[in-house]
Amino acid sequence: RAEASFAVKIRPLASTPFEQTLFLDTDTFVCENCEEVFAPLERCDLAIAHDPYRNSYRVESLPVSMPVLNTGVFAYRSNEVVFNFFREWENRHRDYFSKYQSSDQPAFRDVVYQSDLRLFILPTEYNLRTYYPSVIGGQCNPKILHERTPYLSQIARMLQRVHAAGRPSIYGHISPVLFF
Repeated sequence: RAEASFAVKIRPLASTPFEQTLFLDTDTFVCENCEEVFAPLERCDLAIAHDPYRNSYRVESLPVSMPVLNTGVFAYRSNEVVFNFFREWENRHRDYFSKYQSSDQPAFRDVVYQSDLRLFILPTEYNLRTYYPSVIGGQCNPKILHERTPYLSQIARMLQRVHAAGRPSIYGHISPVLFF
């Protein structure tokens, strides 16, 4: 059933009682204060990070230069533009994409591409998928981890110790094939 898919998270987004909201999937962990995630909302409607593989879902009508955005962590403003976007995202997922893919991200990508939504792309540290190859800059600490594991708090502590040196860090499963 489409209602049993990832789409069940979409409808409640428009019911937020706040002017600005940070949505987090249930498999996330906030490592440290990240209130600055709301700063882009002064100029944009929604702040979101790329999906680690950026084009893991194909939508034939979109250019490959339009990456998949990870809908597990995003901040948004409460306004009609955003709420209309959410309705269209839910409808597009339910009416078309859920027949081929349970993930809500292909529909999100499709609707974003056709919308007037003002987007801000968050850097990796606000949606760090430690299972996928990712780079964190030298002066940036991981802020939000996003993994389906019971060890998120332990991973967060380890990443903060490793990253404390202030050098760029590479995380994730990296195959030597990537370098040859």
